[in-house]
Amino acid sequence: MRKVKESPNFSLPIEQLKWSHGILNHFKQPQKRKKTAIKKPAVFIILASPFAIDPRVKQEFGSLLKKGFYVKLLSWDRDGNNSDERTDNYHIKYVKLLRSKTFSKILFLLSALLFQFVAFFEGLKLLQQVGKLLVHANDFNTFLGALLLKFFFPRKIKVIYDSHELTPAVYSEWYGPVVGSIIGKFEKKIVKRFDALIGVSPPIVSHLKAIAGREKNVYLIWNYPSQVVIPSLTKPQARQALGLPQDAFLLTYVGTLRTDVALLELIDVLSALKQQLRHEPTLFSKKFKVIIVGDGPLYDELVHRISEWKLEEFITIVGRVPRKTSLIYLRASDLSYILFKIKGMNTKIGMPWKLFESLVCGTKVLVLEKTYAATFVKNHTAGYTIKTLDPPFLAKKLISIMQSQTEFNNSFDFLWEQQETLFIKIYSELYQKFF
Repeated sequence: MRKVKESPNFSLPIEQLKWSHGILNHFKQPQKRKKTAIKKPAVFIILASPFAIDPRVKQEFGSLLKKGFYVKLLSWDRDGNNSDERTDNYHIKYVKLLRSKTFSKILFLLSALLFQFVAFFEGLKLLQQVGKLLVHANDFNTFLGALLLKFFFPRKIKVIYDSHELTPAVYSEWYGPVVGSIIGKFEKKIVKRFDALIGVSPPIVSHLKAIAGREKNVYLIWNYPSQVVIPSLTKPQARQALGLPQDAFLLTYVGTLRTDVALLELIDVLSALKQQLRHEPTLFSKKFKVIIVGDGPLYDELVHRISEWKLEEFITIVGRVPRKTSLIYLRASDLSYILFKIKGMNTKIGMPWKLFESLVCGTKVLVLEKTYAATFVKNHTAGYTIKTLDPPFLAKKLISIMQSQTEFNNSFDFLWEQQETLFIKIYSELYQKFF
């Protein structure tokens, strides 16, 4: 993996480039201190991934702090790069489990099971301090830890289950349909024991309602980004800050360079367009430029193909950058490339975080037909859809988009602040009703 690049040296006035550092800046910075009694409602968040790179859970964490909850968050630090933080208002604890230099599904599964028991004992320690506790479990790989707390302390523990994916489909893709079916039956049986359910999209909400029964409250909380992270720059200002051409059509992909993202197909498209331009110099109404922002498994192969086919004129790979810089790239773009290869039901219903980040940056998106993302984009006139990832078809689609480019002005419809009240209401009502 490549190192994170520094943010560019911005030349615009500093007032235009100020960023809010989020809700944690409203609270005292972590420091060594003596333990004090916790005299406010407490929430225990269980997260089986690094908290530092999970924007959704960061926002939930910040909203709970802002509304007066004490929050303890347990995060599985898979890379081992993060340090614990603790103040009078929150406690962020990272745990480092079984690790190896190469990824192993078996080792991952063993670590995931071990994490459940760590979650149980960390939740138990907090329960002893506060007496009553709300537990926020993120996805199925925190399921068992939350269930154990609920099982042993049913009158003192209430659980909110926050599902970000279609659980049976995920495990079917990873471990086969038999394992996926077993996990699905287990989820169906256990989810009824929890007190409130949250889904990140309508398909997941429908799944939760189907397995939990009508008596359970199931809430839709989208993966909307917070307003505090959105650039205050206009598109021309963003391009100036990043050193990008003002007169070009910019297509940007921001995110991990995963094998299920149609990036190799995009390289094929650029190669074909390069050949076509030799015979049709007026093919593009303006200069066409692709910017790839990120790192991951496809990085080396992309760099090799770009060099081999001499496509440097059309495409630049920036590498991984801080999140605030990646959002400036989205702001600067005319089109955000969000095309994934369909590998299963979870891909079909997925609503990538970068989709909403693109929209709040005022940038339209390109998504694949026959997905829930396509339905969403059409309903909100938020971009374009394409029927196939076939390179010739994709090339024609990109040329068509360049010629019919329109502005997108509904960015404020997709902010976290639009649904924060509902999110806090779930916790406040649950605490007051049961405790």
